[in-house]
Amino acid sequence: MVIHADLSAQILRLYRAERWRVGTIARQLHVHRDTVRRVLAHSQHVIVPLQCEPLALQTTTQILRAVRDASATNASLVLDGILLTMLEDGNAVSQRVAEYVRAQLPAELLFDVAIPRTMASIDAFAAGQPVVLRAPDDPASRAYTRLAEILDPKLQ
Repeated sequence: MVIHADLSAQILRLYRAERWRVGTIARQLHVHRDTVRRVLAHSQHVIVPLQCEPLALQTTTQILRAVRDASATNASLVLDGILLTMLEDGNAVSQRVAEYVRAQLPAELLFDVAIPRTMASIDAFAAGQPVVLRAPDDPASRAYTRLAEILDPKLQ
């Protein structure tokens, strides 16, 4: 069975960026769970987004375990890193989560860039548009651009 590239992209976005579970993705996209698993099994790179909120810490271990399990059957799968997202200046809880993650995880697992929570990024998400196109000068856009610069040599 051939899985269309658009469907694969949707599955990967929902799993990696939105952190949906396999069953939720399958129900939402009206596909079988095995389709979702096949897409994930054939991926080559994983970036784990970690929102700088306490609840996100609870799921990070599960996500890393799932990546480890997937890499057991997919030797080409590489964890490119963990990306801190929604980091909010002036929010003590958000800052504590970021500090905790930086203290607990190996530095080589974390990207040197964090994506800040900005009104432009929230508005872009609500509009279903990339913040880098909607507000290119926004700090979140600049952070995503920096992430692309970091990843570019790895993905060549």
